[in-house]
Amino acid sequence: MQFIINERDNNGLETVNLTWYGGEPLLQPQRIVSLSKRIRGLCLQINENLLITNGYFFTQDTVKELYESGITNVQITLDGFKDVHDQRRPLANGKGTFDTIIHNLDRHFSGEYKDKFTFSIRVR
Repeated sequence: MQFIINERDNNGLETVNLTWYGGEPLLQPQRIVSLSKRIRGLCLQINENLLITNGYFFTQDTVKELYESGITNVQITLDGFKDVHDQRRPLANGKGTFDTIIHNLDRHFSGEYKDKFTFSIRVR
């Protein structure tokens, strides 16, 4: 926050693009909500507010929070079809994550926030 404030006050920063990624940002969605709110409070124009997530915690409750915090773009990352994805991205207990991610996507695209984000799915 201090960096953004300094850029605004000392270098004329007026607009920002935000990208939430790294590790898994939805492990702590409240931080995204809090920081987005604080950045908006600085009277800066937010051109893009992008979340990159593995989709495992992309639940209906979280989607509502993300929308209300100003997220405009969501990218879900998959590592291929179920067998490859589950091998590359298991939970700590060894169980796969693919089915939960697909379930979350199905619920999102049939829910009330289905048209609220620019959405992409990245497969590697």
